[in-house]
Amino acid sequence: MWGLLRPTLGAAAVAASVVGLAILLLNPPSLSGAEDLLTLLAGAAALV
Repeated sequence: MWGLLRPTLGAAAVAASVVGLAILLLNPPSLSGAEDLLTLLAGAAALV
């Protein structure tokens, strides 16, 4: 069963990565929430 699923899942992962990268390059996100994200990451790092 894994012999059939593995290539299919691999192709789906590659396709999703390519589509996600294309969307990121064609419509880059704004950095308006970067300050909140850095605060969240700093808080998470402080807990660890």
